[in-house]
Amino acid sequence: MRDTNPDRSRSSAAHSAEVLYEHLAPDVRDFLIAGSRKVADHYKRLMASTDNANERQLYMDRVAREGRVVQSLTDNGGYA
Repeated sequence: MRDTNPDRSRSSAAHSAEVLYEHLAPDVRDFLIAGSRKVADHYKRLMASTDNANERQLYMDRVAREGRVVQSLTDNGGYA
């Protein structure tokens, strides 16, 4: 039976990502950090350009998600 608890699924995915990030070469980690920051910047621009509250919330959530990715990458190796 499939687990449908979103918190447990998210936690499992986060753990899987952390395990993956531990084994990345520093140059790959730096590349992923730069990419996530660039994606977050694009979402911030989209968020600033919309008048729709639902879109703004969607972009805010995506910026937060990219922030978590950067945090996971920097927590596992000390690269910023």
